[in-house]
Amino acid sequence: MYNNPKKSYIIYAYKSNENAITYFENLEYYINYEVKGKYYFEDVYGKVPFYVKIDKNKGQLLNTPIKIKFLTLNQYELSVDFTEYPSGSIMHYIDDSRSDLGSLSDVFVKKYNVDEEVSLPFLNLKLHLNPDAIDFKGKEFYIRFSDFNSTVSKYKDIDVSADAKAASVITLQLQGSNKYRLVKYLNTTVSMLKKIQLDGKNQFATNTINFIDSTLLQMEGQIKSAENELKDFRRGKNVFQLEAGGEKLTDKVSGFDITKDELERKSKYLNLLNSYLLKNNDFSKLPAPSVAGIDDPNILINVSKLIQLSAQRAELGYSVKSNKMFTEFDSEMEALKKVLLQNIISAKTSLEVDMSIVNRNIAKLEGEISKLPEQQQELVKITRKYDLKDNLYSTFLQ
Repeated sequence: MYNNPKKSYIIYAYKSNENAITYFENLEYYINYEVKGKYYFEDVYGKVPFYVKIDKNKGQLLNTPIKIKFLTLNQYELSVDFTEYPSGSIMHYIDDSRSDLGSLSDVFVKKYNVDEEVSLPFLNLKLHLNPDAIDFKGKEFYIRFSDFNSTVSKYKDIDVSADAKAASVITLQLQGSNKYRLVKYLNTTVSMLKKIQLDGKNQFATNTINFIDSTLLQMEGQIKSAENELKDFRRGKNVFQLEAGGEKLTDKVSGFDITKDELERKSKYLNLLNSYLLKNNDFSKLPAPSVAGIDDPNILINVSKLIQLSAQRAELGYSVKSNKMFTEFDSEMEALKKVLLQNIISAKTSLEVDMSIVNRNIAKLEGEISKLPEQQQELVKITRKYDLKDNLYSTFLQ
């Protein structure tokens, strides 16, 4: 009926201190379910007709078997033999602290109904029946609370290795005597890994959104300032007379200003990317090239791959000790870096050609603007500033 403790099951799992803590907060593996065998207590996790939900804000008796005997289908007897386990230590799972219950020498016995709250100096929980519980009247089980950190440590010692034929495939093994406990840990692990994988894929978009949001916040103040400056200049003046003769020039030069700004943003991003590639190894936080208006498919694809690989490598850093695994990641990222550096050189060469053309056109128009009356020149100057800020804000907003 129950697990043979000598039989060993091997199951896949995932070793990470951060993830293991998250798992155990959900799985509550520090609550042990046992039956008393001839020589020792046997782990029967997954085979008991009930489960307990504890009050983490209150204390639970640590490392002491607590007997649960079902008198009826709805009533059980809870007992603790303090004559056999006289020293009581209380565990507070809310902060993993301990307190001393003191030395007890009696046998505690009390009857409770299923779903009834148990509120004792050494125990605070509710016992609930599993939906499929049958044929448990008169049977005895035990629950035992373990130290949280010690329990997590047991599941951190997982064998992690790279597949001999495909180094990108990770083999993770966990060995234990209760397959139900291991299977549940595996299922939770798979769910967590799916989330991690999805988060890694979304990192590219997340970086872009975060960058755009922060940029928009800064630009809101800038565009408001430019708008107020334009309003202040126009106040009390004959706007139509001022704009006469200069309106077309303003439109043309503003268009080239916007193009120049786009080229400068692309160039600035490429310089940042080039410097980052040469100086850093973690690229998971790189903003996507699209924030700078770069639409070169080679750069877009390779930066996206680099961000994903970097995020995956960082995650595996918590768990994998295989040098072969990291060597493969590093080799792939290094190859991507070399390709990207070449992409950057080509893109910058093209930008320089475009920039020289735009600068010549701006210089030509500024020569014509310089022939306008002083106030018209000032209006063109302020309008150019506003048009540039407004266009940039609209671009990021889109």
